[in-house]
Amino acid sequence: MKIPNLWGQGQLFAFSALDGEAHMSDDFAGMLSGDRIGIKFYSKVRRELAIVGHKVDDLVFNAVCGDWINADTPKGSIKIIYHNTHLVIGQVCETAMPVVFVEGRYDRIFEGDVEVQDTRDGEYTALLCEGNKFAFAFGKSKEVVVKKVKEGIKADIEKAEEVKRAYFEEHSIEGNYDLLYSKCISVMKTQLYSPEYQYDRIFSTPDRLPHRFVWIWDSAFHAIGFRNVKPEIAEDMIMAVFCNQRENGFIPCCSAFGLDHPRTSKETQSPILAWGSWLVYEKTGDREFLKNVFEKNGKFLEWCYENRMEREDLFQWYVSVNDLICRCGESGMDNSPRFDDATYLLAIDFSCFMANEMRYMSKIAKEIGKDFKKYDDAYERMKASINKILWDEETGFYYDYDTETERLHKVKSVSSFLPLFAGVCDEDKAKRLVEHLTNPNEFYTEVSVPSISVDDATYGIDMWKGPVWINFNYMIAEGLSEYGFDKVARDITEKTVKLVGQWYEKKGVIFEFYDSANIIEPNKLNRKGESIEPYNIDIRVQSIRDYGWSACLTCDMIHKLN
Repeated sequence: MKIPNLWGQGQLFAFSALDGEAHMSDDFAGMLSGDRIGIKFYSKVRRELAIVGHKVDDLVFNAVCGDWINADTPKGSIKIIYHNTHLVIGQVCETAMPVVFVEGRYDRIFEGDVEVQDTRDGEYTALLCEGNKFAFAFGKSKEVVVKKVKEGIKADIEKAEEVKRAYFEEHSIEGNYDLLYSKCISVMKTQLYSPEYQYDRIFSTPDRLPHRFVWIWDSAFHAIGFRNVKPEIAEDMIMAVFCNQRENGFIPCCSAFGLDHPRTSKETQSPILAWGSWLVYEKTGDREFLKNVFEKNGKFLEWCYENRMEREDLFQWYVSVNDLICRCGESGMDNSPRFDDATYLLAIDFSCFMANEMRYMSKIAKEIGKDFKKYDDAYERMKASINKILWDEETGFYYDYDTETERLHKVKSVSSFLPLFAGVCDEDKAKRLVEHLTNPNEFYTEVSVPSISVDDATYGIDMWKGPVWINFNYMIAEGLSEYGFDKVARDITEKTVKLVGQWYEKKGVIFEFYDSANIIEPNKLNRKGESIEPYNIDIRVQSIRDYGWSACLTCDMIHKLN
C-alpha cells in the first residue's frame, strides 16, 4: 500500500463528507503553503496554520494527503490531521511550534491557554498547545472555537491517523502507478460535501477551492472515478445534479444553494449524465438508480431539444457576446478559439454529446423495460446530420458550422474527435480522424491530445487554446477503443497517466490542464491570462491544483491500464 507523500504548494487540505459533516455553507478548506510547513485556510480573512522553528531540509514525509500530514525529523514527528468538522489536531517535534498567521487586522484574545483569533467578521479560529500536541479550530463564535480546541487536545493522535490510513488500506491498488493512484483517491476524497439545503445526499465540486458549487459534467466525471472506490457515492454524485433540476427539465451549469440562488447559473452544460450513469451502473447493478436517472435525464434532454436545438437535430451552445474571456462557459471550453469570431454555431461537441446521450438512454431504457425506440430514432437523425453538415470531406475532419456565414467554422479543436466518442462516424471517417490524431504536426504531440491543433493559427498555452485536458483524453480513448483502435487508445491513456504522474512527482499536485509539448510547467501555463508566481488564487486562478476530474479520470485510466 502506498500513501501520498509529496508536498506541493496549493495542494488541497479539507475535511471530507466521507468522515463526517462537511458543509459547503461554512466550509473551512485550505491549501498547503509553498515556503514552509503550513496550511492557508480560505475563510473570509485568510489564516495560516504553520509549523515554525524547525528547518524543513531534514524532513521525511510519510504522508501528505488531503486531510493528513505525517513527517519524521531527527527531533521527532510532525503530524497534522483534519480530525472532524472545523477541527485540526496534531503534534510537533522538539524545537517546533504551531503558529497562526492572519492576513489582516484581528484581535488576539486569550482564554486561559487558548489563543483566539477574532477577525471581526463573525469568524473565529483558536489554537491550543499542550506539550507537543496542538488543536486548531474554526467557528462562528469565540465560545465554539474554545470548546472545540479543548476537546481536540484530548484526541488520540494515533487513532486519528489510523482512520486516515484505513481509507488507503481499503482502496489503494498494488502494481503500476500505485503512488499516483493513492494521490488520486486522496484528492477525490476532499471533493465531497455533506447533504445540505436542496442536496439530499453527498455531492461533489470541481476542486473545493476555488470552486465550491455543483457542475453537471464535473459531477459525471467524478462519478466515473468514484465507481472504483465507493460506487454508492458515485450514484449520489449523479443524483445530486438532479437536485437542481427545474420543473421544465432545465439543469443549471453551476448551482449553489436554492434554485434561485444568485450563483445558480442560467446556462446549462454538456449533457453526459446518461453515459456517466451507465458506467456507474456497470459497477453497481442498481436498476433503481437507472430508473431515477432515466426519468430525470429524459426531461433534461427534452429541455435541450426545445432550447438548444437549432436545426436538423444539431445543437447550439449559448455564447456570450460581451464576455471576451469566457465566451462559452456553457460548453465547458470557456476560452476556446472556436468561439472567438463566431456566436451562432451548430456545435460538434454539443451535438455529439446529445447523440451519445440518446444511445445511452436507449441502453438504459432496454435495461429497465422502457420505450427505447424514440432514442434510437433520435440517435440516427443526429448521426445523419452530424455527418451531413459538420463533416468536411476535403480535410477529413469535423468542425462547427457557423449559421451566420452558412459555412464550416474551421478551427481544429479537440472537440472534433467526439464523433468517435459518440459512435456517429463510419469506419472511413474514423480512420481519417485517427490520421489527424496521430499526425505530429497536428494532434500527436509529446503528450497528446492538445485542445487545439498545433498547426492551427490559434494554438497557444492558455487553457482551451492548446493545453491537454484529461477529460477529453479520456473520452477520445473511449471512442478509439469502440472503433477498434486499441493501440492508439492505449497510447493516449498511457501518455496521460504518465503525464499526470510526472508532474505529481515534481510538484506534489494534480493539475487542471497540462502543456501538450510537456515543456512548460503546468503551474506556468496561462489561464485566461498570464500566470503569476507565487501561486495565489486570490490574485489569479491558474491551472487549478488537485483538480477533481483530473484525479477521478486518471484513477479510472489506471484501472484500465492495470
